[in-house]
Amino acid sequence: MWRVPKDWRLEWRQWGSFHIVFNPASGDTHLLNVISAFVLRSLENEARSVEELKALVSRLPERPGDPADIDDLVSELDELGLVAAAPP
Repeated sequence: MWRVPKDWRLEWRQWGSFHIVFNPASGDTHLLNVISAFVLRSLENEARSVEELKALVSRLPERPGDPADIDDLVSELDELGLVAAAPP
């Protein structure tokens, strides 16, 4: 299970298909594509498993071609300090 920690208040801006997110907890700003932003926003609302995220993303018209991409995406969001493991 993954989530954006509840005490983090991510700040969002959008320009076309690009999303900018600022994490006040780290002071870092990140440029995200539509899928990355969708996954991160989903994890702001509640903790989800990678399988749940794959199911949500599979319903999007601009979904990635390979579900394994979501595994990689969650790992990248973790490395960037935007999400953290949540207890099941």
